[in-house]
Amino acid sequence: MNKKFIFVLMMTTVLSANLRAESWSCGTDCTANLVDGTLTISGKGEMTNYDGSYTGSAPWADSIGSITSIVVEEGITSIGDTAFYAANNLTSLTIPNSVKSIGENAFRYAGSLTSLTIPNSVKSIGEHAFDNATSLTSLTIPNSVTSIGTEAFSNATSLTSLTIPDSVTSIGDGAFMGATSLTSLTIPDSVTSIGMDAFKNASSLTSLTIPDSVTSIGSSAFSGATSLTSLTIPDSVETIGEGAFGSLSGLTNITVSDSNLAQMNLAELLDNNSYGEGFSSYGQYKVYSELLELYENEGMDAYDKMKPILAEFYKIQTGEEIDPEQLEQMGMNKEELEADLKEMLPYKQGFQEYLESAQPYLEEAKVNLRARQLQINCTGDNCQDALEKALPFMYREAFGLNLENVGNNITLAYNPQQDSYSGDSQGNGGTGTGGTGDVVETPSAPVRADKRIYTIDEANQVAGKINTFKIRYR
Repeated sequence: MNKKFIFVLMMTTVLSANLRAESWSCGTDCTANLVDGTLTISGKGEMTNYDGSYTGSAPWADSIGSITSIVVEEGITSIGDTAFYAANNLTSLTIPNSVKSIGENAFRYAGSLTSLTIPNSVKSIGEHAFDNATSLTSLTIPNSVTSIGTEAFSNATSLTSLTIPDSVTSIGDGAFMGATSLTSLTIPDSVTSIGMDAFKNASSLTSLTIPDSVTSIGSSAFSGATSLTSLTIPDSVETIGEGAFGSLSGLTNITVSDSNLAQMNLAELLDNNSYGEGFSSYGQYKVYSELLELYENEGMDAYDKMKPILAEFYKIQTGEEIDPEQLEQMGMNKEELEADLKEMLPYKQGFQEYLESAQPYLEEAKVNLRARQLQINCTGDNCQDALEKALPFMYREAFGLNLENVGNNITLAYNPQQDSYSGDSQGNGGTGTGGTGDVVETPSAPVRADKRIYTIDEANQVAGKINTFKIRYR
């Protein structure tokens, strides 16, 4: 046989194999055809929903890595759950105007997709629909969409531009979590709720507009948006979840109502919480240690000395002033307290060792707060009370955070020149923990106020009487 003929025959066979179409059913009237890396979905009506299991995966799952383009033709009304899961080489996607919904996990891990056009016919985007589409740089959501599902675009780390239409009423939990390249965000005035972790760790976000239609902001919704310098929370917001604005280490200005300020944890906002949870344990163990020291040396003869410690802590925990004697009226019992202290006494040495080991972290926490300033523009009649709840006495006093307050404008600042004594910046006039220092003007607000700076030792004394110690008798 002629060698040239054999070569041509072999090449024809190879090309035929590469171009050979694979075909599958994907619904009642839905067919999928894969030719040379392009998967075409044609027919009418809904696609089948898949669950990604061994027996429930899409029929083209074994070929998913070879798919570089997906064309959904007119007539298909839904893209099924997990239909194109892990299509990590997908670079081109066409969705027609007939599609009304995009299912859960539909394009999850489509890590090579750089652009996406969602047609005006789509009303809902399912959970994790484009989760980990890490190459996606821009996204326009059409004004037909009313809800964005949980983690729908989570970890879209290359996303720099995002348009949310005024048809959307809710942004799901973690919808854009980890969108680390997103620089600006305008939420339309149709949105009423922002879910938990919705924009968590959007670390490049410098501009954020929250409309006065929003009534709830979920836990950690904007936590870790470290580039954000200014924040306005509208009065329409009724609930703010725990840590919703945590770790906003670049924030210098916040405008907020007194009712919303009271819901916030400014300690979490000011830093990456390196002193939040850890210092809670520190304060708790310090209280235990002080009470046990009294109990070990004086027994319950020190009961009257214990009461002021517990009363002061109660005030810091609840914001309520209470006479030490009132603790008994609220249910505290001397015998029960003694039983608790007796039970805890074997752990006294452990508490003390913990306190000693925690000292470097306490020092580090103070360093982390150096040069931080936060201008709080509070609206309402109860700003001071709100601040007491948002930033407990412990954090302000133990870390030398100064409050400058005239009317409703509050400047929260740390003065590193005065972190070792009470007194003015030259060391004059120190009078201990209640001392009055030199008058200092901060750059962020033309306001003057007296300073009250604590040393580390004094901070520890304060910390020992407050924070998370729970008085079970109340």
